[in-house]
Amino acid sequence: MVFGREDRGLTNDELALADYHVQIPANPAYPVLNVASAVQVIISTLYAYFDEQNSDKTKDDTHYNQHNLKHHLNIHHRTEWDEPAITHAQKMGLDDAITSLLIKLNLARDDELKDLPKRLSRLSSRLQLDQKEYALLRALLAKIDKKIG
Repeated sequence: MVFGREDRGLTNDELALADYHVQIPANPAYPVLNVASAVQVIISTLYAYFDEQNSDKTKDDTHYNQHNLKHHLNIHHRTEWDEPAITHAQKMGLDDAITSLLIKLNLARDDELKDLPKRLSRLSSRLQLDQKEYALLRALLAKIDKKIG
């Protein structure tokens, strides 16, 4: 987890490096939290979630359902997958290759290129690709690129 600076938060370039962003619900009239408050809210939520999860499991409830937790967080553990996740460098390279192909296919205009890298980065982060999926997509992109010249 990365928290921004007290006086100005994170830059857009720093935000672009993150796979996920957390938004803490706040008063719409003044939706700003200082860093200490933001850390406290996030850590408190994590603590409550794991404390509730552990106490529910010790009740020997055979109908235990994670969705009944008051402090539910969607946590995806990549270690349970059969292949390791791609590296950040691989993700960035894939995003660049897709951008390049979109330009060659005239599917991305100059006025769209400002937002395209951010959108592709968010998309590839949500996909949580593993090494085999990455290799498959890179091979597909290479074949398409070769076909179009």
